[in-house]
Amino acid sequence: MANGSFDGQLKWEVPDEGLRSSPIFGTVRPVSVAEAVPYVPQIAEGAQLPKNVKVDLTTDLEGGLMGCGCVSLVLSFICLNMGVNGCSDKHGHRTMDPIPFLKYVAGVWLVMSVGSFLSRLFTNNYYIVNVEKRKIFYHYKFYWNETITEYLSPENIMAVTVRGNHQHNKSSSWWTHQIIVIDNNGVITDLSDTKQDALDDFNSRAELIAAILGCNFCKCPPESMMALYISERKIYFFKH
Repeated sequence: MANGSFDGQLKWEVPDEGLRSSPIFGTVRPVSVAEAVPYVPQIAEGAQLPKNVKVDLTTDLEGGLMGCGCVSLVLSFICLNMGVNGCSDKHGHRTMDPIPFLKYVAGVWLVMSVGSFLSRLFTNNYYIVNVEKRKIFYHYKFYWNETITEYLSPENIMAVTVRGNHQHNKSSSWWTHQIIVIDNNGVITDLSDTKQDALDDFNSRAELIAAILGCNFCKCPPESMMALYISERKIYFFKH
């Protein structure tokens, strides 16, 4: 739904020692680096867009409430078991007698768990890309407190792009990606949850968001991570 003016081909180079050891790459020493080529995509002619594009994701508050609920529920079961059965070793021999007081502690953790899950149920936070105003708004709802506030406008945006992250374990490795927006101060805001096998879809969605806002878009290449050089207003993609 967006027409770009750049074919996505980047100029990959082997970085010199100064760039390779730059703090913008963190602890990673890249073997190949390409400077992103930002461009402002255009909405395809005749494209029908809604008034608002909802950008839904799990915010820190929502994730925190869910995590708190799960941890509290686990602690509740642990305290209840210790209060009723005490503790035993792996052979089934009791190493500690039941502590009845812990049954009440289990109740407290259970109340906290239920409260966290209820709070998550009544929390609904997301971003709104307004097509007419070409701005990003933030929708906040916590129980009965609901607000919509302006978050970012095009003149405050450096670029919309996709950030890749290389994950691995003992047996395999994989890539996850996430849509982000970078403001002129280098502050990064997530515009999607992290997802595996979503690079093409996320690049398309990020390009559409940039087209609606009329701001820069940087296409993320496969199997690449991103580094931000805010003082030079540059974005790099790199491989390691």
